[in-house]
Amino acid sequence: MLNINNELLENLDADKLLPIDNDTFEISALLEAYELQNDSSILNTIESQYNTITKFIVGLYLENQNLPNDLKNLIQNSYNYKLFLINDIKRRMKEIVLVNSTHLFKEIYIILNLLSNGNKYDILTDQNMFSIEAIKFLLNDYEDNVCEQFIKNDIQTFELTFKYYLAVLEVLNEICVINALDIQRRKNINGILELITNTIANTKAKIKLVEKDVLALNSILGKLLLYFTNMSYISIDIINKDVVIQKYAFMLNKMYDGFNILENDEKYYASFLDRVTSLILTLIYKLKTKLHIDNIEFSDSKDLNEVYNLYNKSVNSIHAIDCSNMKDFREKLLENYKYLYSDSNNTDFTTYSDPIDFFIQLDVVSNVDIIIIHNIVLYSDYIEKSKLDLLIRSLLSKNKFDNDYYEFYKLKIIDRIIQRYISLKISTKDNTLIEEIIRYIEKNNLVSHLMSMYSKIYLSLSLYYSYEKALSSQKKSKNFYFIYQRLDNNNFLEKEFNTISKQILHNYSSAFFKSFNFKTEKNFLNIESLQIGKDLIDKYIRKRELEIEIDSFLNIENLRKNILEMSEPNDTWLNAEIEKLISNKIFFGLVKAKIENIDDFNIIEVGYDKYTFDIQDDYSLSLYYSSYYKTTFEKLIEKNKNFLELNIRNIFKSYINTIPSFTDITTKLPNINKLKNELKKLDKKKITFFEVYLNTLVKVSESYNINTSNEFFKEIAIKINEETDAYRLFGPKIGIILDENRDYREIVSFLQSLKIQFDNEELKLNVTIAVSIGEANKILDKSFYALSSAKISNDRVYIFE
Repeated sequence: MLNINNELLENLDADKLLPIDNDTFEISALLEAYELQNDSSILNTIESQYNTITKFIVGLYLENQNLPNDLKNLIQNSYNYKLFLINDIKRRMKEIVLVNSTHLFKEIYIILNLLSNGNKYDILTDQNMFSIEAIKFLLNDYEDNVCEQFIKNDIQTFELTFKYYLAVLEVLNEICVINALDIQRRKNINGILELITNTIANTKAKIKLVEKDVLALNSILGKLLLYFTNMSYISIDIINKDVVIQKYAFMLNKMYDGFNILENDEKYYASFLDRVTSLILTLIYKLKTKLHIDNIEFSDSKDLNEVYNLYNKSVNSIHAIDCSNMKDFREKLLENYKYLYSDSNNTDFTTYSDPIDFFIQLDVVSNVDIIIIHNIVLYSDYIEKSKLDLLIRSLLSKNKFDNDYYEFYKLKIIDRIIQRYISLKISTKDNTLIEEIIRYIEKNNLVSHLMSMYSKIYLSLSLYYSYEKALSSQKKSKNFYFIYQRLDNNNFLEKEFNTISKQILHNYSSAFFKSFNFKTEKNFLNIESLQIGKDLIDKYIRKRELEIEIDSFLNIENLRKNILEMSEPNDTWLNAEIEKLISNKIFFGLVKAKIENIDDFNIIEVGYDKYTFDIQDDYSLSLYYSSYYKTTFEKLIEKNKNFLELNIRNIFKSYINTIPSFTDITTKLPNINKLKNELKKLDKKKITFFEVYLNTLVKVSESYNINTSNEFFKEIAIKINEETDAYRLFGPKIGIILDENRDYREIVSFLQSLKIQFDNEELKLNVTIAVSIGEANKILDKSFYALSSAKISNDRVYIFE
């Protein structure tokens, strides 16, 4: 999509729909019921209140909770709120494509839920795919709702309901555009397109819509033909060029039909030109790379001449091309990208010789920038190495895009440039950028929804190095192949990337025999060469897996050694070391590993999953991963489960047993060891220290069992720690190092007025308070005398300066 405003959002304009009854009272009641507060930086308007409610609803969706009835009622029955929400959804749809910091998958999930009319449809499968069955139920409900409102003849309500129906269809359209980027996600596009086509046909058959509404639905059908005709996979390994060209001519005709359904509307022309240009260039690219045809004269191919004529018939006159062969046709088609780029950026390419030069100097990248550059790099064979190098450096210098739509295209460009290095026969020794590419992947692929694209770059690097017979190059190639195979989510080596895999195996076989320096090169049958290459990589993989196992054991031993040398706990360091071991060395970025307290409640972000096993007492190891790569994760965890569980438990046991505990088990407060450590750091600094004796806790302990009194102690600790940082001392005592910006009398007053809910009543706390002022390294001795004095004072408070 080169212009989302024109292409997806044009039918969602609700500006002409005006609010009706005032629902301020209802919104205020909801804000109060859920204790929600408006952002203090904005005016307290009804729109800001709607926004606050929407943020709360989104939070519930992200936690996978059902909406309470009052919120469901708001979404289903408040006309004004629905009016606000359709505009909010429109904004979100726009940001998915236009804002490179948008978390793509999460935002689509939010939008679909906001469009669910308060109902729950289980839109995601357990492997992070959009459920065709759930989408079918969603569309069926919308069909019924649209027809019901039409029959009621309430024009205002019907128009808003119809806008929501169009929004659902356009969001599904947007999902398909984004899913088309990924090999695996692409497979459920046809199912979604079929649902869209069927629901439009059903709605048009059930009710007699006015012309503008029929045109709106037809425009969606036209866009389906325009956007997704080129989704058909054309196998060309076993059929002749004429059949291939005929199939592409058929697809070109379908695109033209889609543009005609859109009434040749100029606002769709840029996308139409982009699509037909890319379709024909894909045909030429495949004829060249798969069938090794460099050029065809139109006079020698009736089918290719038909493609040429259909192109000229369908485009504006300024983009018509006059040529007589495939090679010239391709070069002139590439000029269309320069037009599309200059048109979208309002840029005159007189200053910059071509779009790549312009792109390289950009600080902020748009969706059009990265799509057009991707297409130019994909289809052009005449970009020199120096410019390719500059482009890669420019891409690598930009931080990872949070928006997967942008990041995908960045990775695709990098992958294509590696392919160009191969075709230009650039030696890996002369290419200093390879290490930078690897560093970028290792830094940014952690728990990514784009792991398949990151790993595809490993496969391309494997191919790159496999052409060189040097042992070091062969070893690097095999290691990259090993990483890709380890992360392969759907056996793509046997499917989409089978040609690349076969070429790599052939190269291994060839390099192996060249290493013997035979005077005459032995010619093997294709199948024999493949088998030799496969035997070589299988042998390497067995060796590499053993190396990883040995390396992991050495890392574990070093980790234990470092733990023994530690003088105080450092949970952050331990988590980082375990992350390095598990994520980097065993899972190659597929997971994020973290030791967690089992009492901690951690919400798993939508689109991710968690595998957990207990390691000791209240602690567990959690492995977070993208649900989309569940198959790969399960394959790797099955192989490494026993190793991980045994060794992580042993590491954690060493950590707990070696280092003095800094946390009190009962109250979860930092304990006396932690306090002494802090006082040691403060040394001679003058501080104010509280030692609080809990008289009420002593009485509770005399009357109740140990578990009940411990729970009571925990409640006291929570209350005090909410007010000021506290430490658990020996016995029924709590310590406080007073913040130097606070007055000690404020804390005394707080402690004396503190009440705790216990045994169905509110219990006022009885405390003895010792306040000592002096050097940190002597304060505990001073506090001992202060507490003794406090116990015999009338008000149970003593200040010792």
